[in-house]
Amino acid sequence: MLRTHMYLKFRNYPQLRWVDTEKQTVLEVEMTKKFGWLEGLMIVAALVTAGIHLALGIQFGDVLFLLNAAGFVGLLGAYLLPWAFLDRFRQLARWALVAYSALTIVLYIVMNGSLSTIGVTSKVAELVLIIALMFDPKKR
Repeated sequence: MLRTHMYLKFRNYPQLRWVDTEKQTVLEVEMTKKFGWLEGLMIVAALVTAGIHLALGIQFGDVLFLLNAAGFVGLLGAYLLPWAFLDRFRQLARWALVAYSALTIVLYIVMNGSLSTIGVTSKVAELVLIIALMFDPKKR
């Protein structure tokens, strides 16, 4: 009876499954998802642009740069972390990250009068992130 009750409780979560071995019921929690090269590219691109914005925020004492860095890390985490409670927010996080990256590029062009190496590096990383998110076959 307990097994059936627990199974019904967890049946909506594909990460959780029952394993019955020698009449012992064990709940096995699978917390890892397979990450491929595309997810790795997303992580590197987001960390590059977040690191640049973090460094600029510390250097100039500008809170907007710090919030921008936190936004990239937070949205990418919401998209990629394998936690069941985030499942319903994955598509929202994906589109929010695409819009967030695009907005950051547009605001850089509008607010910055000149090109710099660090700025172009950050914008290239954001473009790579947008492209990787758009072509993610899993779409989580």
